[in-house]
Amino acid sequence: MTNYVNPSQHVTGYKITQEDWNGLVDNFDFLDETRSMDITDCFYPPSANSAAIETVVSGVGTPPPSWTNVLYDAGKKEYMLYKFIVPKDYGGSAKVEFGFYGTAISGTVVFSSAVVGLGAVQGTNCNFGAAALGTFAVNGTAGARTQATISITATNGLAAGAKAMLFLSRIGTATVDNAGGDCKVDKVMFSYGF
Repeated sequence: MTNYVNPSQHVTGYKITQEDWNGLVDNFDFLDETRSMDITDCFYPPSANSAAIETVVSGVGTPPPSWTNVLYDAGKKEYMLYKFIVPKDYGGSAKVEFGFYGTAISGTVVFSSAVVGLGAVQGTNCNFGAAALGTFAVNGTAGARTQATISITATNGLAAGAKAMLFLSRIGTATVDNAGGDCKVDKVMFSYGF
């Protein structure tokens, strides 16, 4: 079979065999991967039912490293909005990927997310699609991160190259959301197929 890692030369007049095609697919599986873009610092705090934002500052360094966490309370339904530009190679399969850690050392949390396309001129007549839910176990060690993904099927006008908004909400009022204390989200990414 052809060596796809270190090909020795180009060939002409060659008809690809089933074996070579399968080898190509196996060696270039990145063709099926998704892409992600970080939208962590693109948040827009809503006016009601908003999750609090904390700034964490390192105790050392000049300037000291700092970052933000969005704090979702237990027992409440809180959300945060994220505004972004949909990548030009967006091809569907929308997901929100986020990292969080809790102050509790056990239990589960319930999150929901939805998106809406705002249009090229960011019109005012737009509405989020139906929210998708996910239930996630809090890492067993306080402060240890959990990586979570929610697939979004109702994309409501999401279009390549256009403005969009995403919300991420903790449904702390859900029966299965039983982790006490804040759930701290420190990373939010929009993931998609191309």
